[in-house]
Amino acid sequence: MVSPSSTNPAVPDSGRKNVFRTIGRDNAQAAVASRFILENFGQRRIALLHDGNTYGQGLVEGVKAELNAAGKQEALFAPIKSGQISYVTAIEELVDAEADLVYLVSNSVSDLALFTRQLKDVVPTAVLISADAMASEGFLLIAGEAANGTFFTFSPDARLFSRAADVVASFRDEEAFEPEGTTLSAYAAVQAWTQAVEAAGSRKTPDVIAALRSGTFDTVIGDIGFDEIGDVTGIDNFVMYVWKASGYAQVE
Repeated sequence: MVSPSSTNPAVPDSGRKNVFRTIGRDNAQAAVASRFILENFGQRRIALLHDGNTYGQGLVEGVKAELNAAGKQEALFAPIKSGQISYVTAIEELVDAEADLVYLVSNSVSDLALFTRQLKDVVPTAVLISADAMASEGFLLIAGEAANGTFFTFSPDARLFSRAADVVASFRDEEAFEPEGTTLSAYAAVQAWTQAVEAAGSRKTPDVIAALRSGTFDTVIGDIGFDEIGDVTGIDNFVMYVWKASGYAQVE
């Protein structure tokens, strides 16, 4: 398996020698988010919310640990129920806790977008920060104007890389598809596997695993390799983005 989206640290840490990924780990994502919070919103009262699944809870707990280690305590740490139409109850808890900064992680883009809209209706000055699941145009379509000024962590946008230009153009022109989110990480996973098979001269699993662990691969996201547990090397894992009316852009 070469995954473009499995950010949970436990994926390669489980000891499976056949598992690789072309995206970073959530502990790295948590560190980037926490540093951004401390440097830009250190005086705000923060609520840490997750949707209860392994991805959301694990990442929020990682941010909590980073913030607590730096001396910042959260005003609220709580789960929210995914798939709701109204998040009024959760937002009321935020108001009661006097939180004006929200770090929310969910796998659902619609959950993130609806929560953002409803939060801005009640607390217009609140700042919302999320993670890689927010890297979807669907968030802007649902959240509307409330999306403006919302932050999230994600991999560097490979659509802007010159080495990815032909592939991006092909997706857009031939498939009428915008290669957002983890699309190019998935493309890179296939590129790495293909080059490993060519290097090994074999498609037998042990041969391909050995080639993946020892090689460097020319992909749309960069010249990548894999360490001893299958984590990607050679690229920056996570950066911060902000949503604007025109889409999302990396925070400089």
